[in-house]
Amino acid sequence: MHGRGFSVVAQEVSRLAEDTKNTVIQIVELTYKSGSLTQQVVEEIRKVQELTKSGKHQSVETSLLFSEIVEAMRSSTQEIVIVEEEIRTLIQTIEGIGAATAQTAESAEFFKSATENL
Repeated sequence: MHGRGFSVVAQEVSRLAEDTKNTVIQIVELTYKSGSLTQQVVEEIRKVQELTKSGKHQSVETSLLFSEIVEAMRSSTQEIVIVEEEIRTLIQTIEGIGAATAQTAESAEFFKSATENL
């Protein structure tokens, strides 16, 4: 009877050993898959970091371009103000020339009348 009991225990130990072996194999496979997934996650994080760095760089460039545009607009506005002032001066000069021309015409008419009466 002891032989038979030993046989049952031996079979059970053998089954447990096989189960343990299979479990170890599964653990190794899961560990490998976990390492592979971790590597993929790390790679994706690196890509996100690169995209973030690129986005920051583009943001800085865009900010610089907007600053240049604002400066150009400010400069253009100043030039427009200067041109407007020069146009006002030109208009005043033309009005002065018109007044002087009218006085000259008036004087010429006066001298013409004066010379005709002589």
